[in-house]
Amino acid sequence: MLLTSLSNDVKNLVLNNLIRTEYGGPNGIPNAEFVDYFQAFSNLLNWKTKDMELDPLMTFCRKKLRAKFYKKALHLLAEKTTHLQTLVITKNWNAIIGEQHVLESVCRLRNLQTLTAPDLYLDLSDVMHTCKELEYLTHFELRGINVNEVNYKDVDEFKKCLSRLEVFLFTPVAELSEDKDKFRKHCIKHLPNLQIFECRVEKQGLPLSFLQKDDLPLEATALRHLYIVPTIMPLDQFFPEVKSLKVLYWVVPEEKIDTLLNFGHVEWLELNCSYDVENVVDKFLASYGHGLLELNISGGPNSLYFNEICTSCPLLSKLSISDVILENENGSRPAVFPRITELNWTLSR
Repeated sequence: MLLTSLSNDVKNLVLNNLIRTEYGGPNGIPNAEFVDYFQAFSNLLNWKTKDMELDPLMTFCRKKLRAKFYKKALHLLAEKTTHLQTLVITKNWNAIIGEQHVLESVCRLRNLQTLTAPDLYLDLSDVMHTCKELEYLTHFELRGINVNEVNYKDVDEFKKCLSRLEVFLFTPVAELSEDKDKFRKHCIKHLPNLQIFECRVEKQGLPLSFLQKDDLPLEATALRHLYIVPTIMPLDQFFPEVKSLKVLYWVVPEEKIDTLLNFGHVEWLELNCSYDVENVVDKFLASYGHGLLELNISGGPNSLYFNEICTSCPLLSKLSISDVILENENGSRPAVFPRITELNWTLSR
């Protein structure tokens, strides 16, 4: 039976198997065979196709021809999969993205909601153009954004292009670290729908340092993760949906710690300190322990009681402790964590 005679639903069943199969050899199948394979891929595409990942398909292609066929595949998607919602390309973007018409092919996928391309570098202007063209795009993942020359005065255009994004994963690329931090703050201030931003909090290398009043959003945002230093500003009012909280702290006034104890949905908490700051860990456990699923503590107190963590965090599934002595209180029963599946404890001193 010819592939073209199949119903669209059956085509998509076959297509899903095709695009999830990888070739095990180092350099693909012979060119003539791949042309037939690629033609089958083309014949299966249709307007009901919703999800596409191109990398497994391209493992069948000779390496020297992959850039050429990536371009062809993108053009076919733009022509045939008019209702495509998810596109994943994890490799070889740098080999093909130099030509503007390739990016334009992606922009023709008008119903695209998720674009995942973690090997892709773009200037901010291209990111804005892509998001402007794809009005349903809410998830955009790429490797890096050049933020060396950002026009921070044109806020309206920035918001018009990017305000629909809920997941925006990237690394800011700039000559100065100050420019990276400035762009982070600009996004958080003006994109209230963002839930996951830049990279997930457990992988972030730097906190949003020293937020000033002018850096805060004009309305409450949907941000789910926050890496922050202590502040007197009521951040919970601006970021009420935070679930992942990472705090880098030192010897600071007590009120700067207390303002970080009022978030309502924290499930993932990391405390990182170079000094023994009295009662800080106790305060965070009292505020968030009842709902915590993961807890990471690095430095800070000289020692912690297993029992105290166990009592404070009954739902804990993962506990990571670094450079802190763990012990049981005298006369107490050994701590029991009924749900814990992973425990990491390291000492370097």
